Amino acid sequence: MFVCSATYRDRKGLYLLDDRGKVTTELAVPGEGEWFGNFAVSPNSKWVAFTCHVRRRTDRDSYPIIRSVSTTGGASHDVERWDPRYETCYQNPVFSPSGEKMICEFALQHVGNPDLRVLKLYEFGDRLDGSWTGVSIVNPRHIGNHAPQFMADGERVVYFGNFAYEDLLEVCLYDPKVADHDLMGAVGWRLTEKADGVWRRPRAIAIQPEWEQIFFIQGHSRGEERICVILLSDLPPGGHRKIFDTVGGAHDRIGGLEMSRDGLRLAYDGDAAIYVVGTDGSGLRRASADGVSCRCPRLARDGTRIAYIANDKLCIADLDGGKPVLLTADDVRVDMFEWM
Repeated sequence: MFVCSATYRDRKGLYLLDDRGKVTTELAVPGEGEWFGNFAVSPNSKWVAFTCHVRRRTDRDSYPIIRSVSTTGGASHDVERWDPRYETCYQNPVFSPSGEKMICEFALQHVGNPDLRVLKLYEFGDRLDGSWTGVSIVNPRHIGNHAPQFMADGERVVYFGNFAYEDLLEVCLYDPKVADHDLMGAVGWRLTEKADGVWRRPRAIAIQPEWEQIFFIQGHSRGEERICVILLSDLPPGGHRKIFDTVGGAHDRIGGLEMSRDGLRLAYDGDAAIYVVGTDGSGLRRASADGVSCRCPRLARDGTRIAYIANDKLCIADLDGGKPVLLTADDVRVDMFEWM
């Protein structure tokens, strides 16, 4: 089964698709003046949390809020209510490995330079609600944190922090045991120098859970983009890396990273093609066919298959090779998807 942000019979929304690519359930559609952004599926596959941009004032851009809907269908609900006094913005939800918490980008009035906020999640029948845990991960220069990912323990968080007004994204780690604090919240440990992380890609970071390797996309200010990797155990407390190992090839653009459940393989889309590489750097191969524009690779939870978007259609193939199979029909155009 798949959750897709798609256009189905000229109607944009979130849809549930079966393994043959057939739409089975309409989960949510935007209201007038609304549009959907990135979304995530809970580890137990019961919930979809999605960004909904809502036009609340005629003289301002839309404000993002995170809503949830059950994968069985029904009404959607705000995970955290919008506060008109402070004009709160929530976007790009990420579930913790246990599904008990969520981290998202958070800002007041405008989403340009967000901090990160951790929410505790509660199930109430057909709705998923959240409340602030008291943990805000702030940027010490107040110019934005981005692309958070939980470590396997569900407590530590890896993310990009901006360290220059001309934009310099560095890999950072929030560890509640050692984090510094200022008046606005917790400040993470800067792990890199000149990482040159990329902007506006929620999946620009991936974590190998067992060995605690941190993979990230480098290349915001360079002529090419690469996947760099650092090993957390190599860093002394408070230390950071200036030189990085790489995996995969160099590309004009790398869209996002996807880690396999066993932590042995990494999938990514580079220059409109899908690649799979071992997390030790071995076995790089192209998984998509030539002549097709492909993006958004996702690995099945059992580790045997890979799915991706090819020319706005959902394709699936065996992870170890084989001819890709087109799933979705002509009346479905897929923008984003997640495997349940």
